[in-house]
Amino acid sequence: MTATACTNGKPQRRQLADQLDRLDAIIDALAEGLNGAVADACREGTRLAVKDAIVEIMTNPQLRAMLAPQAVPVPAARPRSP
Repeated sequence: MTATACTNGKPQRRQLADQLDRLDAIIDALAEGLNGAVADACREGTRLAVKDAIVEIMTNPQLRAMLAPQAVPVPAARPRSP
């Protein structure tokens, strides 16, 4: 990718603006790839954490007992006085 023209037998130097444009394009591509990689990693990490938490809740008898609905005692009905 060295398209340099010759002037008086000397190769023309690349322009700084061209190099900056190329660098900008590379940085943009890296930024897009990084955002996607971070999103994928967060999604996978969250999925695994939720899965592990559910497995722990379902297999731990103490946690299941704490989360199970407790029976609420029903107060005894008082006889009505006539």
